[in-house]
Amino acid sequence: MMRRAFALLRRLFQAGDGRPMAAALLLGLAFIAQFPERTPFKSARLELFDKYQTVFPRARDSAPVVIVDIDEASLKEVGQ
Repeated sequence: MMRRAFALLRRLFQAGDGRPMAAALLLGLAFIAQFPERTPFKSARLELFDKYQTVFPRARDSAPVVIVDIDEASLKEVGQ
């Protein structure tokens, strides 16, 4: 399995017509997708998310918080 992977990588990097650059770009994107918190692009990614939320804010799906107080008398009347 590893020999096939190394043979494929060797063939990609030895080929012409922009294949080495495309392979390097693909490997870089795979690394960024695998470890998004460890990349130097983290601050840019967070800033882009903030701008996205400013332009397209989330619709509010929930209502205000409701507090329900259950006391011993209610538990005796209704049960658990």
